[in-house]
Amino acid sequence: MKSELYQRVLYIAKKNGQKKIYFTSGGIGDGLAFSGAIENFKRNNNILGKILINHKQKELFYNNPNVEFIDFGFYVKTYLEKTKNLILDLKNIGLDLIFLDYKTIVKLYDEKYFGYPNSHIITELAKKMVISGEIELKPKIYLTDEEKSFGKFFETKQIAIISGSEDETKNYGYKNFQEIVDSLKSRFNFVQIGKRTDKKLDGAMDLRGKYSIREVASILYNSDLFVGEIGGLMHLARAVDTRAVIAYSTHEPKNLAYYSCNKNIFSDYECKECFVGENSVEVYCKHNFNCMKEIKTNKMISAIEDFMKDNKKADEIETVYLKKENSKVLDPVEILEKNFYQKKIIFLGLTIFKIKVKVFIEKKYYLFGFINIMKIIKKLNHKKIYIFNILFFDLIIFEEYKILYLFKFIPLLKIQKFRRGYNV
Repeated sequence: MKSELYQRVLYIAKKNGQKKIYFTSGGIGDGLAFSGAIENFKRNNNILGKILINHKQKELFYNNPNVEFIDFGFYVKTYLEKTKNLILDLKNIGLDLIFLDYKTIVKLYDEKYFGYPNSHIITELAKKMVISGEIELKPKIYLTDEEKSFGKFFETKQIAIISGSEDETKNYGYKNFQEIVDSLKSRFNFVQIGKRTDKKLDGAMDLRGKYSIREVASILYNSDLFVGEIGGLMHLARAVDTRAVIAYSTHEPKNLAYYSCNKNIFSDYECKECFVGENSVEVYCKHNFNCMKEIKTNKMISAIEDFMKDNKKADEIETVYLKKENSKVLDPVEILEKNFYQKKIIFLGLTIFKIKVKVFIEKKYYLFGFINIMKIIKKLNHKKIYIFNILFFDLIIFEEYKILYLFKFIPLLKIQKFRRGYNV
């Protein structure tokens, strides 16, 4: 079975004149930025064949003329050991499997971490792919004409909107989005997209969880505007040239996901804890996520009204220029190991985190998860354990069974500065 797979992959590679297969992080926004970087790669290097890729969100790449999707039977970033073996096996038949990570190395408190660069995701992926020249900062998805014919639920003034995010660092909040709908529903037609589990907005057509990601792209394509936060749907709206009003978090560098065709609304709250020089390492927020909560709804409403006056598509494309010396090739095994938290680091996919226990008003704790982790680590011999972004929860670090960083919600423990980056 394995030999058949490698024969097929080798055939596809030779057909397209390629010796490299690329993959990156599995989010929707990551995939769309990846697709944009690939288009720059093909154009700037005058490549005739298709670029070989693998990604968690396979349907993002349907109908894409620039790529050939290589299906290994699993998303390669999910399984570290299987992927490392796959890298070595492919190497033996003359192919390189390369992980592209847009994160960069940041020095913080005399230690090195992977953190966010203060440049766009597409720019960083382009550097890792060794692209020079003019780079277009536009994520890509290719909808068919049939797909484009779907998603128009109102003849005019259709606005796609969400009701919030599970990631508190980017969450504008249900109440704020509801206030926006209440203020504007007499003039505009709102359609709510997002997950089935998102809170329903009164006064908006309920489309939560009903459609595939490509169908949601069609809905965004046929909408006059998207209203939301930093995230996959913001990138998806940009990919289909629909402008957006975004409640913009300062938890990550401004330039990482910024599109100037949008109206990006910031709060007046000043906080620089998330940034280190030109780059940033995520830290646990000690300020109640005020950079999001203090964004005024009247600013969002005013931006929506301004955009809806001219009702046009976001057809302008931002560009940056990359010099050759800015590009750097990284060893695929090394970068993969770093990204998978190697050096005796274990990723624990604890389903127990699905259990949410409300302890105080509007505060959700993963108490059962904490108790079970304490039981588990007693049985482990590894010096370090990182649990990173499990169901949008926060990083917990144990070192030699001594708790260094933990939930801010446990008042009896001494809380040190929280780092959500991971060691290099």
